[in-house]
Amino acid sequence: HNRIQELRGNIRVFVRTRPFLPGDNGETKSSIDVLPDGENISIEGNNSATHDFKFDKAFPPSSGQEVVFQEVSEFVQSALDGYHVCLFSYGQTGSGKTHTMQGSGSGGMRGIIPRAVEQILNQAQTMKEQKWTFKLTASFLEIYNEELRDLLISMRQEKATKGTKEKLSIRRVKNGKSYVAGLTKIDIATDDIEEGMQRLRSVMASAARSRSVACTKMNSVSSR
Repeated sequence: HNRIQELRGNIRVFVRTRPFLPGDNGETKSSIDVLPDGENISIEGNNSATHDFKFDKAFPPSSGQEVVFQEVSEFVQSALDGYHVCLFSYGQTGSGKTHTMQGSGSGGMRGIIPRAVEQILNQAQTMKEQKWTFKLTASFLEIYNEELRDLLISMRQEKATKGTKEKLSIRRVKNGKSYVAGLTKIDIATDDIEEGMQRLRSVMASAARSRSVACTKMNSVSSR
């Protein structure tokens, strides 16, 4: 599995185009066309000039959350196999980054994060029969005005830290690995999938309440 992933490329770039929303001033015609091969897109610019781009994968507006996750679920398996994996979304405000990564609810609109954790929990249950044990923790970190902010500080259990605001810093250990000192880590139960997912939902809700947002013309709660 992981050898195939390396052959396909350790760094991959996907693009997702979102459908028009009610707040898009009644627009109905998109300037972006995702070609049938699922890798190329064509963007119509000024004077009807077109610009073509190729990605490892291109998702049209009709692609749902499940379709997107199927494409990245292989990376989750690689993480379970011991490889370092990073998935992140990038785009302008209102482009659908939070929707893609977090989604909403507990059904078909779930994003990559809850689906990935569910896959990990399912695998943990399977490996438990082979005497494997898993420890799963979750952290949410925000970089705002070049400052690291712990979005789960309100969920800390230690009374000694209540009311204090520890300054976070990025540190590196001797083997070259980097970590954020002082970042809150919340345990996610692995023995019971439903309990673990419920804990994750509470963690994501707490992080959402703590993140820095501001109103823009494209998004009333744009992440900062």
